[in-house]
Amino acid sequence: MGTIRIRDQSYIKQKNIESILRVLEECQPISRAEISRITDMSPASITRIVNALLALGLVSEGNIAPAAGRGRRAINLRIRPDGMYTLGVSLESSRIRLGVMDFAGHLAAAEETALPAPPASPEEAAGIARALFGRLGGAEKWPGLRAVGVSVPGTVDNEAGRAARSDQLAWTDVSVTEPFARVFGLPAWAENDVKACLVGERAVRSIPDDEDAAYLLIGTGLGLAVSAGGHVLRGAGNAAGEIDGVPFGAGRLSDYLVERNLLALARSRDASVRRVDDIVLAQNEGAAWAVELMDSVIEAVRVALYIVNAFARPHHILLGGSLVRAIAPFVQERLPGVRLWMGQNYADACVTGAAILARRQARRLLIAQKLTVQ
Repeated sequence: MGTIRIRDQSYIKQKNIESILRVLEECQPISRAEISRITDMSPASITRIVNALLALGLVSEGNIAPAAGRGRRAINLRIRPDGMYTLGVSLESSRIRLGVMDFAGHLAAAEETALPAPPASPEEAAGIARALFGRLGGAEKWPGLRAVGVSVPGTVDNEAGRAARSDQLAWTDVSVTEPFARVFGLPAWAENDVKACLVGERAVRSIPDDEDAAYLLIGTGLGLAVSAGGHVLRGAGNAAGEIDGVPFGAGRLSDYLVERNLLALARSRDASVRRVDDIVLAQNEGAAWAVELMDSVIEAVRVALYIVNAFARPHHILLGGSLVRAIAPFVQERLPGVRLWMGQNYADACVTGAAILARRQARRLLIAQKLTVQ
C-alpha cells in the first residue's frame, strides 16, 4: 500500500496559484473575472493571488477588456516575459547547447560549442555551460535568472539529480545538478534527454494537456517518452522508456535505430560507408546489402511504434533524432497511416524542454518561498 500524503493549506494555495498561472499562459490577455470563471475560484481569491503575482513582477496589467454589460470595465492580465528567466542545457557526447527562456516560454537566446574529448565530466560540462552563458550576456543581461535545467542522454534520476548511466557521456552514478548549481549559484534540475525533448516538442506545437503524446528518439541513442493527461510518465527511478534492449531479430532494436550501431553494421558490408546518407544512397542504387539493412531499419521503427501504440495509444507520436532526416521519406512511404510528426532539431528540443522543466520547478520554489496568500 502506498504512502498517504496529507495535503495542508499551503499545498492548496500553491495549486491555486499554479492554476491561475496556467490559465494566464494559455488564455492571455485575460481578465480577473474570466480567470475566476475558468478556475471556479472566488473573485476575492483571484484578486489576492493576482496582486501577489503583480508584486513579484510575474504578471502585468494591460489593456482594458470590453465590458460585458453594466459595471466597471475589466483590466486584462498578461504574463511578464521578463518576470523570470531559466536556462536549458543540452548535453551530447561531443557538444553542449545552452538557451535562455523567458517567463512567457520563448527562447530568447542560444549558444553552443564542442565538448572536449574524451567525454567531459559533469564539472567540466558545467564550467563550459557557464562560459556559454557569459557569451550570451551573463547575469547583467538576464538579471531575473532563477534556475538551470540540464538534459542528459541516458538513465537520469530526476529527483536525485543524478545520471545513473549515460553511455554517450561515459557517466555512471554521477551528480549532474551539484556542479551546475555550484557554478551558476542557482537551483538545478536534471532530466533524461528524450523526456526533455517531449516536453519541448509539446510546447512548440502547443499540444494541449488533454491530448497524450509520445516521443521516439532514434539516432545518437534510442528512447521513448510518453505524456498522459499533461504529465510525463516516469516509472521507478525515472527509467520509463528505456527500450534500447528490446529484442529484434537476432539482436536488439538499438542495433538498427542507434546511428553508431547502424553504421557499424553497414561497414561490415561496405567499408567505405561513413555516414547514414551513404547507406541511403547505396539503397537507392540497388545495393542488396543496403536494401536489406534499410528494410530492417524500417521494420525496427515499426516495432518501436507498435510498442508506443500498444502501451499508450497517444493522440500524437513525434519522431526525433539524428536518423530522422535520412529515413523520414522511407518511414512515410512504408508506414502509411501512422500518426507521425517529424520532430524539430534534437538539441533545440532538449534545450526547450530542459528550460521549461526548470521554469516549472523555479516557479514552484518561488511560490513556496515568497507568496503568502491568505
